[in-house]
Amino acid sequence: MVYKTLAYQLVGIPEAFWLVLAGVGILGTFTTTDRKRWRPTPASVLPAAVIVLTVGLSLLLNTGYPSLSWRSLAVIIPSLCLLASHALAQFRWREQLIMVGFVLIYALTTTSAGPVIRPPWPAMSDFLARHSTRDDLILFELDTDEFAVGYYLDHSGAELRHVSTETKREVVPATFGAFLDQLLADETGIWVAKLDWPYYDIRGDLVARGFVSTAAPVTWPSYVGRPIEAWRYDRPPQGEPRSTFDGVLQLFRPVIDVHADQITVNLLWSPIEKLERNYTISVFLLNASGQIACPKDCNHDSYPFENRAPTLNWETGSLYFDSHTLDISNLPIGQYQVGVKVYYFTDTNFTQLTIAPASDCSANAACEFILLDSIEIQ
Repeated sequence: MVYKTLAYQLVGIPEAFWLVLAGVGILGTFTTTDRKRWRPTPASVLPAAVIVLTVGLSLLLNTGYPSLSWRSLAVIIPSLCLLASHALAQFRWREQLIMVGFVLIYALTTTSAGPVIRPPWPAMSDFLARHSTRDDLILFELDTDEFAVGYYLDHSGAELRHVSTETKREVVPATFGAFLDQLLADETGIWVAKLDWPYYDIRGDLVARGFVSTAAPVTWPSYVGRPIEAWRYDRPPQGEPRSTFDGVLQLFRPVIDVHADQITVNLLWSPIEKLERNYTISVFLLNASGQIACPKDCNHDSYPFENRAPTLNWETGSLYFDSHTLDISNLPIGQYQVGVKVYYFTDTNFTQLTIAPASDCSANAACEFILLDSIEIQ
């Protein structure tokens, strides 16, 4: 895909028209006043060197390190190189040496504009890595920036799955529907990484295939006026809830994933009735002795989804995504258990709390928490 993009940028559209112009330009360098000899003019040596040292070297470097990226001005670079080379060829070698040296020094020590505008792909990738599990599928609707986000996700330390649905739709639009049917047939949780584009919105396709929005869009600073968002969609659960807290808050489909230095715990909540208070969700680790594994890093308390979705605003019967990340970088290897507790504060100073009892009392006689699963830290 990188080399296809590079060829597209160097040749332009329509390809045939630009290839003809390029061929005429190249043949033009072989002009000579002596018709008995067929050889290029000395000026054509410089364009050849430019192509070898820039395009050729870039391709060679990219085989070991992904350095190539989108460059819209690359369409006119070959023509500019030929023009500059023919102009330099009119001077003697000493003047050529001085002028070429000046161009090289100037190009290496100055910039043509201000700092490069960098979209927040590291921040978005870090967010997706912290709030995704192996059960989730990440869909890229990112134009060509899918390569940057994919790179960061692949080096995040989390084993995540991602697919560029936008590229697939643009390359083979006639079969995109069937492709999406097959892709999402067995999926239950979806993240959409979106760089706003005015021509298509994939959310309708997800709804048509049985998914529902379970969180408000997560946003980052826009990129040249184009909003950057992450959308969360889940397939409604079909079975019974894993547990019900306080008789009103149902927990569905908890998923736990151990990454390189963190644990991601994704939960799906649904209120049986209109909630009268804001519940705090506590996710924690217990060691082999049944004690809290650590006092701070490996437990996380907040309103659902890092305080993004207070339960007081929830609608009856709707589904709400919740995610908690636990830092395990300082934990010793061994077996641990992941627990969940729900409580609410009864005073405005947040000093007095009441635990919401769970319907599953197998982990604790007082029904104060439930255990989701056991994990191993290696």
